[in-house]
Amino acid sequence: MEIILNSSKASSISATVNFTDREIELQGWLILMTRYRDNKPIPVTLEKGLYDHFRYYWTENRLPAILESDFLERLPHQLKRTLIIHYMFDDVVHNFRTFFQPQRYA
Repeated sequence: MEIILNSSKASSISATVNFTDREIELQGWLILMTRYRDNKPIPVTLEKGLYDHFRYYWTENRLPAILESDFLERLPHQLKRTLIIHYMFDDVVHNFRTFFQPQRYA
């Protein structure tokens, strides 16, 4: 019965929103989470925040572009390090410079 209720909820939500495969997977996970709270629905503002977070993450995540190619593995260590630290993630290193201590990587 629970699966039927949850799948009907998923069907009604996905009928009004154009979901990607990742969002459908996230939706299933969120429905699963409600099982642990006696099917208490996730508050709308929290659910929106979760979707917003993951949409941003999926759009801005740089790691797949780096890891899904064997070009990185073919680079010498120093060139690989320079590409990652001083190009791909220079904004992260800058924003968290007190944590990363970029002078160590110059």
